[in-house]
Amino acid sequence: MKKIILLFAMMLAVGTANADRKYATFVAPTGSGGSYNTETCTYTWTKNSDNLMTVFTFSNGELATYKALKVVRIGGTYSKEWRANVLFSDGKNKSFIWYNYNDKSIDLSSGEKWGDTDLTVDGVNHTLADVTAIRIGGASDPGTGNSYSVVIDWTCVYLENDNDAVVTAGFAKPASNATYTNTVYSATAGNNNLMDCYTGSAGDFSKYGKLQFEIQNVTGMMRIGFHDGSTFTPVSGDGYGGGGVKHIDLSSYSSAAGSATKIQFGSKDNSGSAKILPTNMFLVRSEAYTRSFTKDQKSTVWFPFALTAEEVAAINGKFYELTAATSSTLTFTEVTGATEAYKPYVFVANETGTPFSGFKGKTVVAPKACSYTVGTATFVGSMKDNTVPAGAYGYNSTNGTFSVTTSGSVTIAPFRAYITNEGAGARLDVNFNDSETTTINAISDVQQENGVMYNLQGQRVGADYKGIVIKNGRKFVVK
Repeated sequence: MKKIILLFAMMLAVGTANADRKYATFVAPTGSGGSYNTETCTYTWTKNSDNLMTVFTFSNGELATYKALKVVRIGGTYSKEWRANVLFSDGKNKSFIWYNYNDKSIDLSSGEKWGDTDLTVDGVNHTLADVTAIRIGGASDPGTGNSYSVVIDWTCVYLENDNDAVVTAGFAKPASNATYTNTVYSATAGNNNLMDCYTGSAGDFSKYGKLQFEIQNVTGMMRIGFHDGSTFTPVSGDGYGGGGVKHIDLSSYSSAAGSATKIQFGSKDNSGSAKILPTNMFLVRSEAYTRSFTKDQKSTVWFPFALTAEEVAAINGKFYELTAATSSTLTFTEVTGATEAYKPYVFVANETGTPFSGFKGKTVVAPKACSYTVGTATFVGSMKDNTVPAGAYGYNSTNGTFSVTTSGSVTIAPFRAYITNEGAGARLDVNFNDSETTTINAISDVQQENGVMYNLQGQRVGADYKGIVIKNGRKFVVK
């Protein structure tokens, strides 16, 4: 066991990190005024009340963590108005009228608004954190004996954030020579059959190193690639004529990725079909594979794929997981079996280099919360470039130690992690349990000595020092 004695500031607990995209789950409409056909993806209503269908439910203010709501691929006989309705935790609700459009994007960046409309109901101004459900339904009564409909699929309704390390696709309506209904893409004659999977600005796709997707029930040859607004650049070679999970290393397509504004999927031979889900298509930031590690230096990591016990044993380095925590001590234990996707670890490389560069063929799994709590501490994985909260415990690569952030302005890149520990004192022991004893040069061992005093910066002080000191693991005030 190696014991490292470190100084800590007060630490704050935080919630779990959100995945980048949350898809709708359609629930049968309430009452008798609406129905939903799962085969044709058609919502039909016969009156303007008692017809709402729940597409999202939330708890703990979850909606406030997303930046946009997207609704795409709308069709049907929508000559009558239909609506989105938000339900609040106090039981009140508010509807927003939609009419005759193909795509809808609602900016959620303002915490008190639904797009450009405030959330005030009966004089009470709600926030997005108060929303417990989003529902859709008919707004205009089609009249006696009449009905109106909207073609809407769960794959076309989703909440999203941007710039995440692992990004799930969002499918838009294909061009005129193709359809996408109930997860099945079908193309007819003509080359104009591409379906948008991702959209962005030039340069947005440059930071991603891998594209993974899964196709099933394929007829004909399928293709996928970048589009810059005028030219389609396939990244699928001669196309895909078989199903299964496809792994594409994007490092050879840097030029196309740099100028692209879209990633598109379609049929290569003018006709064909395939079952394909946006929830099974992922872009992965390059750092997951290209990040360089320094020999014997501790780093925090997580990956969007799992490693088998054999792969862990073959890696030129060691993984440690957080196994115990109190307000005064953290314990990390070496992993001798498999690792889990999206779970943070401490990693120590045996040699300087890029030990994970060969894992672009590993199957990425759907994004999920990448944090876990042990005892009083939470190990939080960073899904994007973000700011570490003040008081968090993060790895400092410049000096090879773990440090406390006090200003709230320290940034952390994706595939890294930090620790919070509510109620921790100024001093915290960090233990690393190894299956075998090795020397860690990047962080020097500091043994606790009876009678020796340290200040709050961890510096050893003499008997004439005045102020708060730590002696034998306890705080004292020396006057």
